[in-house]
Amino acid sequence: TSEPTISAIESALPETIQITESLNFAAQIKMSDGAYRAFGYTDKGELPTTDNIVKIESSNPEVIEVSDVVCVERNEASNLEQILDPTTTTFVLNAKTVGSADITITAVVNGETKELEKTIQVVKPRVLETVEVSFDKSPVPATRTTKAVLKLIGDDGEEYTNEHSVVYKSSDAEVAEIDADGNITTHKKGTTDITAEVTTDKGTVSGSATLTVGDAPVLDSFMLKASKKVLIGDTTRISVISAMMNDE
Repeated sequence: TSEPTISAIESALPETIQITESLNFAAQIKMSDGAYRAFGYTDKGELPTTDNIVKIESSNPEVIEVSDVVCVERNEASNLEQILDPTTTTFVLNAKTVGSADITITAVVNGETKELEKTIQVVKPRVLETVEVSFDKSPVPATRTTKAVLKLIGDDGEEYTNEHSVVYKSSDAEVAEIDADGNITTHKKGTTDITAEVTTDKGTVSGSATLTVGDAPVLDSFMLKASKKVLIGDTTRISVISAMMNDE
């Protein structure tokens, strides 16, 4: 029977990576019989004639550098092959500056050569630029509640959804207080500045808005119910069955 041929080189290379990132990737050679082939590695010069070789290159090492390529053949001396998948080569892409580079993975098996090439862009990391604060209800009567609503905008003008933490503050806690989740409890008529400090791995950006608190609601109407029918001169118990405040 004939030797299996290379069906594909598989590696989940990305479209973009951010500057200064160092990301781990893996590559595998899939054969026409469905098996994955173990291989060695060469990091410079021409591909040797030895079978089962993989070579990983960057067309622009000043933008993306390939490093830490690990496969079984390269680790035999240190006995690390026991903890590695013998059919997988791992490597690191180091993004050094903004630009693009072609990453080429070349495999040689049984004298057959196959390449996988991917152009990767190195981009600046997104940075939080603006924090906009609003409220789900404003103005709001004293003794009522409302909630702070944040809109985070990145330096590219798009909504910022990267990991972040928020600290809220009220400039006048006697008018209104705000908890760690942005829930606001009002106390008395007045105004207070609600500030949100949003911290990312690139620093802290703040935004604020003024909350107006009006008068506390007062009783507007109510309904009464007698415990029984009464005649002139009788007495009975009267109950309040509902009350309506002037803000409801």
